[in-house]
Amino acid sequence: MSTPNGALNSSNNDCCDSRSSDKPAIDLLNSEKVAILSCSAQHSPKLIDRNVRELEVETQILPLNTLVKELLKEQYKAIIIAGGPGSVFAEDALPYDKDIFTTGIPVLGIGYGFQMINNHFGGLVGECKEEHKDSAQLTIIVDSQNLLFSNLDSQQKVLQATGVSVSKVADGFEVVGKSENVIFAIANVEKKLYGVQFYPENDLSTNGKDMLKNFLFYVASLSGNFTQKFRVDKSIDRIQKLVGSSKVLVLVNGGVNSVVSATFLVKALKADQVIALYIDSGFMRKNEGVQVEKALKSVGLDMKTIKAWLQFSNATT
Repeated sequence: MSTPNGALNSSNNDCCDSRSSDKPAIDLLNSEKVAILSCSAQHSPKLIDRNVRELEVETQILPLNTLVKELLKEQYKAIIIAGGPGSVFAEDALPYDKDIFTTGIPVLGIGYGFQMINNHFGGLVGECKEEHKDSAQLTIIVDSQNLLFSNLDSQQKVLQATGVSVSKVADGFEVVGKSENVIFAIANVEKKLYGVQFYPENDLSTNGKDMLKNFLFYVASLSGNFTQKFRVDKSIDRIQKLVGSSKVLVLVNGGVNSVVSATFLVKALKADQVIALYIDSGFMRKNEGVQVEKALKSVGLDMKTIKAWLQFSNATT
């Protein structure tokens, strides 16, 4: 079948015209976590983590060699293998549990993860042509009928991953993204395995976040339920289960962490269960101690303040 604008043909099309760009209905009762497996890249896992959480999906960054039994135990709904600086053919190639691709959990491999998927299923990876050896933004042609590129134009600007190129596509996979003779995306729709030789988490991949969204919502069928309300309700439920009928002593220092913690305790527990203590050292900004007291009293926290200005100003080490 021919596709507009020179898009790649798709022999395995599992999408339909009735598909909406909106997320499925949110189910606040079910937690949907995505495992981001780190391949020793310094920034990539964090960028992926931020992008996925902005799509209201819960994430956890784990080492690449995390055992499949641990992933299954925690009931991760999808796996993203982050890019890394190495090669799957190097002597010091990173170890991983090879059963990761047989669990039925959808996997998106980025950069190094792309190499892993292709190599695991019998494909070959070689060095890129000279013009593709350095990381740069370029335009590739994608199969817009494939779920990963759903609702996107066939031409996409992406930040390419460096160093390697697929010389033989893995068995059971099809090419869904390329530039000239360089393969930039492969997919096994039936197994829900996808690999891209570019960085969708980077701003230089213009529609990269939409590609991550497509993987999460169309391939992995997530609902995007990690909303602010969901996170608040989950935190309150956890506090109630941990504390029960006991009392909690919370030390407030005016910082975000302690103030938010105290606020959650007030929401989750009875008023007499929360004992809040604020020690005013006298070294905060002018009137900041008073502002902290007012802010916490406004959410129903009965906080005791100890003015310890002299003790702190006269203290020695």
